Amino acid sequence: MGLETHPGHPLLDHTQANGIVTDALALEPLDGRRVLLIVPDHTRTAPVDLMFRLIYEALAPRVEALDVMMKIAIISELVRMRKKSIRTKH
Repeated sequence: MGLETHPGHPLLDHTQANGIVTDALALEPLDGRRVLLIVPDHTRTAPVDLMFRLIYEALAPRVEALDVMMKIAIISELVRMRKKSIRTKH
């Protein structure tokens, strides 16, 4: 089952995506390491579930731990506002 296509830009199917992820991660010296996967905000329309599964399948046998952090824009905005508030008080 392939991924939906975007008009004028065909997307990768599962096999193609798996090949790219597997090949790319095979080059990284991650054996025995702890890995943090940061999922950027504004990826809600991306196949994040597929990518996570592919990354997990490629890394789980190799790494000590694989953690995932979802970056949420509101947290970044709150931190930015807090830093601005601290600077203006001094």
